[in-house]
Amino acid sequence: MIKIAIAEDHEIFANLMAESLGEDPLFEVKINVQNGQDLLDRLEHQDIDVIILDLDMPILDGRDALSIIRKKYVDTIKIIILSMHYEELYIRKYLKSGANAYLGKGCHYETLVECIEEVHSSGIFFHDKVSPKLIEELLNDESTIFRVLKGESLSRAEIQVLKLLCQGHSSTKIAEMISRSPRTIDNHRYRMMKKLGIHNSMELMEYAIVHKYHEPTL
Repeated sequence: MIKIAIAEDHEIFANLMAESLGEDPLFEVKINVQNGQDLLDRLEHQDIDVIILDLDMPILDGRDALSIIRKKYVDTIKIIILSMHYEELYIRKYLKSGANAYLGKGCHYETLVECIEEVHSSGIFFHDKVSPKLIEELLNDESTIFRVLKGESLSRAEIQVLKLLCQGHSSTKIAEMISRSPRTIDNHRYRMMKKLGIHNSMELMEYAIVHKYHEPTL
């Protein structure tokens, strides 16, 4: 079960989000507060996996809360920014400041669910509206909390995607098969290539064959 904290000053919106997430057996909403200071106080006494954090809040806003949480908890807590400000400038700024994902408040509920699951399992999520160029920039930035390093082992999700890619499925088809977005599949592909130090799909398939993730048909 993924333990969630919500920090959002629009109480009706926050309560609706908490209620919806609480109906999913995968999630448990442990904290639901309206400002960053209350969030910090509650984190002292609650074990949290993922924080959904608004930027604009009274007393202590999400910007300052993000900085404090990241310094104190390093990478043990994943942070999703959920904001009205959804522009590439903001996305770049806050992902480089320690957030694991950035969503606009106009996103679909299914996107939020996917985001929570992805940041919990792999530490990062990019919405389909984030440009591939920005994704590459962020994944290569050594200052980001989710930077990809050559030699890292593949995650369970990446191995699943690798096997399906080797079977000839497109990113769109794989997304349908495992209930993820095409951008998430492309992100897994890029992260695998970065970790393995390879540069194209053919080399990716060769790696899969050598390591017994794929057996080519004769």
